[in-house]
Amino acid sequence: MKTLLPSPKQILLLFFFSLCFCGAHAQVLLDKAELSSKVRRFNDSDFVISGLRITRPDSNHYNLPANDTLKMNGTAIYLGFCKRVVIRDCIIGPTGGQGIYLEGCDSVTITNCIFFDNDASIITWASSRIKIINNQFTNVWNEIKRLNHPCYTRETTYPYNIQGSNGRSGGFVDLRLSFGGGNLIQNNVGENVMNHSCPEDLINVSHSSFQYDRPLVISNNKFRGGGPSATGGGIMIADDIGDSAQPITSNVVVYNNKLVDPGQYGISATGGINITIDNNQIYGRSQRFTNVGMAAGDGYGWGVCNNIKITNNMVNYIGRWPLGSDTAYPNPFYLPNAPSACNISSAGRDSIWNYNGNIFNATSIDESILPDRLLTPFPVVKLKFDNDFTDISGSHLNATAYGSTSIVCDGSRKAVSLNGTSSDVMTLPKSVWLQPESQMISVSAWIKPYDLSLVRGFIRSQNSYGYLDGWRCVVGNGTNYFTPLVGTDNGKVAVNCDGIVQNAWNFVAFTYDGKVLKGYVNGILKDSAFLAGNIVYNNNTNLAIGGSEGTYNFYGEIADVSIYHGIRSAIELLAEYNSVLPEFNGTARNSNIVISSTYYANGQSKPLESISEVKNDSYGEIVPYADGVLSYELNLIAGNPNYQYTYGIEQIVSIPSGGYAKFEVRAYPAYCMVAGSHT
Repeated sequence: MKTLLPSPKQILLLFFFSLCFCGAHAQVLLDKAELSSKVRRFNDSDFVISGLRITRPDSNHYNLPANDTLKMNGTAIYLGFCKRVVIRDCIIGPTGGQGIYLEGCDSVTITNCIFFDNDASIITWASSRIKIINNQFTNVWNEIKRLNHPCYTRETTYPYNIQGSNGRSGGFVDLRLSFGGGNLIQNNVGENVMNHSCPEDLINVSHSSFQYDRPLVISNNKFRGGGPSATGGGIMIADDIGDSAQPITSNVVVYNNKLVDPGQYGISATGGINITIDNNQIYGRSQRFTNVGMAAGDGYGWGVCNNIKITNNMVNYIGRWPLGSDTAYPNPFYLPNAPSACNISSAGRDSIWNYNGNIFNATSIDESILPDRLLTPFPVVKLKFDNDFTDISGSHLNATAYGSTSIVCDGSRKAVSLNGTSSDVMTLPKSVWLQPESQMISVSAWIKPYDLSLVRGFIRSQNSYGYLDGWRCVVGNGTNYFTPLVGTDNGKVAVNCDGIVQNAWNFVAFTYDGKVLKGYVNGILKDSAFLAGNIVYNNNTNLAIGGSEGTYNFYGEIADVSIYHGIRSAIELLAEYNSVLPEFNGTARNSNIVISSTYYANGQSKPLESISEVKNDSYGEIVPYADGVLSYELNLIAGNPNYQYTYGIEQIVSIPSGGYAKFEVRAYPAYCMVAGSHT
């Protein structure tokens, strides 16, 4: 019996239709993930791993037991032979190994997770039906950082040819010996910061045979940054080096991805069967390690490749010839070792530039195909100070208070009170999360300074003094400035942000991305300055709140201290200011609480409405009520009662004949904010 299979065109039509239901790219929003130890599950099924924050910063592959061939001790999540699993809403990094390692698993979905500073983020081995959707990746290291070695920079004088990674991991996603239908890598974003990462292939697929009518789909991913490895790059399909008896990679669709400066190459099919590379955009500026934008063919000389289709792509890629030289050379496309059996539908570098809808000299595209901010920031510290010094981000970086530092009610809400002496300060435990390798950091706080005549520091980074190294935030010095400062290996940079009001609540924030320092007051960008560099941490100190070396300690109140990995935007900071402001000006719940009062006199009772008066009665009492209220306050605002006496929450009054009295009732919830009032 002959089985009729759908044509590649039909498969693509079904695939393109399915894309209508997918977002353009990842927007990973995680406000909290709870600190957890590593996860190990074997031969298990039907479970969810959710909301965890896992780090293994001290793990080192080469210090692990000799029999630990999977490097499990340094891996955050290892699943062996598990089925029907969802891993979601997790923050994983830094790790001394892989972020997630799947071995022999089936039907695993990894979604809405954040990976950073991993040797490799996700590796799957002999697994099927794996879906990697809507995740965020930052800085992979290929074991280099753990070994304290320089990033691998082998150079070759051979022009044009793709240089294979020779089986080394060190990417965002690595599928090895995967198989079956329903595998998907979609809507992910990732960025490697030069000198703070050492990636190989951002996505690598090797010896993996997928289903003809349900191919592996790699689509709608947005990646920036690769190199300086001369063997790594963007998306590598059929990296089938090694045992020729292992499966040849087959049935893969690479569609609608955008890559900027991905490394030595952009997208490559180094062999394989039924590979489609369609509608992708690749931009690569000339760097010492750049080689070729797109390549296809029998890269390892197995002579096994067929039906590779390269269509509708736009490539603007400037390589070096010879590789590693100072001579820039446009090299958007190349066909290495492409026998006729490969049946490649496209064009070589030296033949027709535009073929099958490809534009291989696409000078109309550049780094702007990706937004300036590709990654969504996430919190590593959030100190609300509602009732205690607990970090509510899930990092467990709780503050420790010294001196007379205490949580107080200031008439609007709770905050930390600091008296400006050297003993009044808070510190946080040391953590790798407080020194982001990416150099992308955002810090914010609400402050109520009692004095602006002196230079007063209120937050200073760990392992620094905050003036020549690390970072710090100060106010005052006889001005209304908020001044954040960052110390880098290229010097220090500071900005002066006006608008600070003494004895009032102010929302302050700064961001630094390794290039630009920006300062904000009440959600408005006040000043910015450019200084490219890496934040240096040259001292042995805990992060301090309430003081900094070289300044007077803060005198006033502090609340809502937040530290984020990544760069929060002006829109996000202004939105936070507007949403939280009512908590600080006392209006947060005025519109939400209903306060009723009843006046009892002469054996009768009547409710007191807003702006009510009590008249012509010789004696009575007023009893207020509201849900969720801890205490009340009743104030005489007009009239002439004979006397007024408070008993519990009741107000007993005596009013002369012909007289009147007008009272205001105020209600306070347990956390001390004014909840509402009426008269």
